[in-house]
Amino acid sequence: MSALLDIEYRKLLAEVDFLSSNLEYHEAVIEHAKKEFEEHLKEVAKEEGVYDNFFPEENTAPPPPITEEEGIVPHEKNEPPPSESAPGDSPSPEEKIQQPEKKQTRKEVKDLYRRIVSETHPDKLLGLSEQEATRRKKLFIKATAALEKDDLGRMQQVAIELGIDLGEASAARVILLRDEATKMRDRIRSIKKTYAWIWHEAKTEKDRKHILKMYINQVLP
Repeated sequence: MSALLDIEYRKLLAEVDFLSSNLEYHEAVIEHAKKEFEEHLKEVAKEEGVYDNFFPEENTAPPPPITEEEGIVPHEKNEPPPSESAPGDSPSPEEKIQQPEKKQTRKEVKDLYRRIVSETHPDKLLGLSEQEATRRKKLFIKATAALEKDDLGRMQQVAIELGIDLGEASAARVILLRDEATKMRDRIRSIKKTYAWIWHEAKTEKDRKHILKMYINQVLP
């Protein structure tokens, strides 16, 4: 049984490492996509005569925010969403975007961060080559960001890059990694359900414009 546990533990370590990188990619893409989405929204909002509803010239009322929580593509009235634009299954109007819960930083994250800091803090880099010192400074910044987000997956990714031993397999560690992998997969799925992502992935300008109009109809009363 211990041999099987060890195999699953190593598999999960690799899986969490991959998911962490994949999530980082999706987060970078969605940030870029949301900016482009907003710029094109301005053009369509002008055409539809609702520009002031989204971008009021006077700050008397805040514009409807472009957020991931609003980001599912619902069925437009009497018309299905463009299937060729949406990656995966078409989400329904009832689906909700699930954000990772904000919890107090876990002990596992803090403990691993302390071990990483012992090898990457700027005060610890004396005597290293410039290239290695630069590499470790970047890992220190990455680990600090992971600490702020209570992100065990990315913290482990940094530790692996530094060659830090993550410890022996145990049932508790396996459960922790399973939960971490599930959380990251859910986060990636939620990103891919947003208007901005589906707009970014649309294959034609016609589909993109249709998605923008669907967003306007969804947000405005």
